[in-house]
Amino acid sequence: MGAQDSFDYALEFVTTLKVTTPTMVWDPSFTIWRQYGINVNSSMILLNAELTEGTRPFNGFDSAQQQRIIEALDQFN
Repeated sequence: MGAQDSFDYALEFVTTLKVTTPTMVWDPSFTIWRQYGINVNSSMILLNAELTEGTRPFNGFDSAQQQRIIEALDQFN
């Protein structure tokens, strides 16, 4: 979820890096951030296709965190 930069900057980021997944959600009001407990930039959560089940926020992306993300993805299969 992007919010801190301008929408144009976020769009440039997604376009330049060819980000198609995960989907970036633009929310300058931070409403979605608060709803899902995101309080730090560079955090992420995983949501199921119905957006009814999610994980706790992941902060950082070191190798241990990547393993936890892979394990969390398994819960949605």
